[in-house]
Amino acid sequence: AASATPRAGKGNELYLLETTSEALRRCWPWLCLFAAVSFCGVALLQFYIGRVIASGPAAFPRMILVMLAAAWVLLFLHNFPLLPPAAGFDGSCHLDYVRYIQEYKILPSAWEGWEMFQAPLYYLTSAAMLGLVHCGAYQPSGMMLLRFLSLAIGAVNLALIFIGLRLIFPGDWKKPLAGLVFAAFLPAQIYLLHYTTNETFSAMFVSGALCVALHLLQARQPWRGWYGVLGIVLGLALFSKASAVLAVPAILGALAVKLMLRRERA
Repeated sequence: AASATPRAGKGNELYLLETTSEALRRCWPWLCLFAAVSFCGVALLQFYIGRVIASGPAAFPRMILVMLAAAWVLLFLHNFPLLPPAAGFDGSCHLDYVRYIQEYKILPSAWEGWEMFQAPLYYLTSAAMLGLVHCGAYQPSGMMLLRFLSLAIGAVNLALIFIGLRLIFPGDWKKPLAGLVFAAFLPAQIYLLHYTTNETFSAMFVSGALCVALHLLQARQPWRGWYGVLGIVLGLALFSKASAVLAVPAILGALAVKLMLRRERA
C-alpha cells in the first residue's frame, strides 16, 4: 500500500542511512547554538544600524554586502576540500558528459549515458575550461576547478538577483538585501553549487532573463535591442537545461500584458 513506508534492507543503498529524526536528535545542540548566534547578530544589527546610517546612508548596505560575500565565499572554500569526489545528484553522470566531450570532441547521443540527454551548454563550457588547463573531468584538480566554476556561477546569479530586486524595489535597500540573503543561503542553491550540474547554469541565465524583462516592463520606451538581449539570454538558458522553458511563458506573458494595457499592437 502507498501508505506503508518500506524499510530498506541489506543490499539497498539506503540501508543504515541516517533518518531526519535521528539527525535532529544528534544535531539539536548545534541548531540551538546557531539560533542563539543569529538572535544575537540581529540584536546587534538593530543596535548599531542607527549609528551606521547616521554616519552615511550608503555605508550600511555596503557593509552588509561585504560581510555577506565574505561569509558566502568562506563557506564554499571551507566545504570544497571536504567533499567526496563526484558527489551530488547524478554527479558522476554529469562528469561523464564532460569527459565524453573532452575525449571524443563531439556531443553524445542521449542513450550513451544517464545524463547525456541534457542540453549541452554547461558541459561544453566545462570541457573547454578544463581543456585550457589540460585537466580531466575526473582528476582531482579538474573536479576542484569545476567547483570553482560553480562558485562563479552562483556569484553571478546572486548579483543578477540583487539587480532584479533593485528594479522591483527602487530606492529601498532593505528589501533587496533581505532577498539577497535569502537567495544566497537557500539550502537547495547552496547544495547544488557545490557539485557538477547544469541546474545552476540554467538558473543564472533565467535570473538574467528576468532582469532584462523587469527592465523592459519598467521602461516607457525601451531600446528595441533589449528584446534581442532577452531572446539571447532565454536561448542560453534553454541551451543549458530544457526546464528553463517554464520561464518563457511567464516573461513573454508579462510583456504581452504590458502591451495590451498600453494598447500597442505593433
